[in-house]
Amino acid sequence: MNKKRISTKVIALVILGLSVMGIAITRISVVNATFPSEEIKKVAYKEYAEWNNIEMAVSDVSWMPYEISIDDDCFAAYIVYVTFVIRNTSGDEQQVDLTPLCIETDGYCNGIDLEMFVTQKSENDSLVFTLERNSSKTCMLPFVVSELLWKKNDWRRIREKDFHIVYYNYPNEIKWEIMQ
Repeated sequence: MNKKRISTKVIALVILGLSVMGIAITRISVVNATFPSEEIKKVAYKEYAEWNNIEMAVSDVSWMPYEISIDDDCFAAYIVYVTFVIRNTSGDEQQVDLTPLCIETDGYCNGIDLEMFVTQKSENDSLVFTLERNSSKTCMLPFVVSELLWKKNDWRRIREKDFHIVYYNYPNEIKWEIMQ
């Protein structure tokens, strides 16, 4: 009788375990169907990519040496000025929001330096603007790459790294090459 009770418990635990695994597999399948894997689109330097009913291309990149001062310490940095050509090819006005753009390489990501953008911009520049139908606009955005976030050995070779400007809006990701 004791063996029968133990075998009944083992069978019950096996059935419970299989049920839990079945529920877990079902939930994973539902999540994967609901949230597809991201699509990464790589765009060559000076090539256009379509994004939210507009087309955008990197037209120029310049790396300017810069020093950052924090609590009486100075650190080397680069301001990476990236010039974009943005054009509206649709028949309607389009709202353009550049705030999600960031500079990225393996293990590193940094957004637009807003302080630098505000000091360089003219009255008509903004990160969010309306683009008239069949029109285009050139916009220069500053991104800071600082030695504070790199090992010394990596910082010496920073210009050799493969940087991209990235727009990420799940499940779509666009990567513009900025190295010529």
